[in-house]
Amino acid sequence: MQESTVKVGLYLDTRRKRNDGSYPIKLYVYNGSGKAKNYGTNLVESGSIRSLTKEEFKSAWETTKTRETFKPLKESLQKLINHAEDLVESIDPFSFEEFESKLLRKSTDGANVFWHYKERINHFKSLDSIGTAVWYLNSMDSIKGYLKTLNVRSADSLRFEEITPKWILRYEKYMLDIGRSKVTISMYLRALRAIFNQAIQKGDVDRSIYPFTKGGYEIKGGRKVKKALSNDELKLLFQAEPMSPEQHKAKDFWFFSYFCNGMNIKDILYLRYGQIGKDSFTFERIKTKNTDRESEQIEVILNEYTRMVISEYGTTPAGSPKQLVFPFISESEPATVQHTKTKSFTRFINQHIKKLAVNNGLTKEISTYFARHSFATGLIRGGKSIAFVQESLGHASSKTTQGYISGFLNEDRKEAAESLYLNLMS
Repeated sequence: MQESTVKVGLYLDTRRKRNDGSYPIKLYVYNGSGKAKNYGTNLVESGSIRSLTKEEFKSAWETTKTRETFKPLKESLQKLINHAEDLVESIDPFSFEEFESKLLRKSTDGANVFWHYKERINHFKSLDSIGTAVWYLNSMDSIKGYLKTLNVRSADSLRFEEITPKWILRYEKYMLDIGRSKVTISMYLRALRAIFNQAIQKGDVDRSIYPFTKGGYEIKGGRKVKKALSNDELKLLFQAEPMSPEQHKAKDFWFFSYFCNGMNIKDILYLRYGQIGKDSFTFERIKTKNTDRESEQIEVILNEYTRMVISEYGTTPAGSPKQLVFPFISESEPATVQHTKTKSFTRFINQHIKKLAVNNGLTKEISTYFARHSFATGLIRGGKSIAFVQESLGHASSKTTQGYISGFLNEDRKEAAESLYLNLMS
């Protein structure tokens, strides 16, 4: 247990007298660093005693020798203190946010998978990370859908101890049976794994029941699809003549992403004029802003094409440094609306770049992801190191970068092996 400097106690809020002459009982918490917060005992599940008169509070709590008639009342008040102290001891390091999360929940919530899902969803909504919140919500809804097929009880509660490797395999089969892809299953299970880790970190779940281990259930990566265009394919797409204004716009933003270090469309839409310099601009990936990772600034060198896109599609006239370059979303709108517009614009690009690609004999699988992967493999083809590519993409780990270029590296190994054989045969 931690050596806690956090103090908890009870006091009578004499500012608010009730009609029966009693006053609300308040729980106070001091964090040891100069900050204190007060909570009504009506917020505590065990807080059956919510108000007392001054005489009752003094006789039951403030005296060292409690009379027999007031001992049951003192026991109820002590129960409140014990509950708060237990919560404090379970939080290391202490934070009011974590304390309030535990204080305001039912005693059964900590063991409920869906309570942790909802907390995680609300957390990301509070950070305006709507995409991540939706990912967790979809994962939770898919599990609830599976529980409904079992017809054993309500689908609103699921205990962590029920989720065994065998349970996950049955869930996986259910998802495949209803037509979900292996990639989707993998994504939803990664969310469930994160929920499990959160519950363990909070002290709500014992690590001994963790199912995502070697010898337990290991999440599959799904089928890896090559998402990088070759140099010849990139050249063909770049020189392709759009057949409509929509294809022209989609092509411009696809190649803007490609030339800007494979920049994600969301990052493009949140680019500000203040970030753009004479020859380059820097940005921080929104995807990693609200994570524990150290913030990384990615530098992008401007070229004639990217300048053209900014000039043609950017806000005119350019405003303050904080103004968004491209006027496709508005920060005055709710985060959910911004998220919907970002997704809609990404779909627009994907829809029309596919048409342009197919018209020119290229893959119909092309999407904005191809711009990022093509940028990465293009650097490797040009002789750049993995470390250089990693920095350019803003990856925290070289393993992630390896995943982007694995298809190209496999092709390269195959060509090298064949050339060794051909050299001996010639």
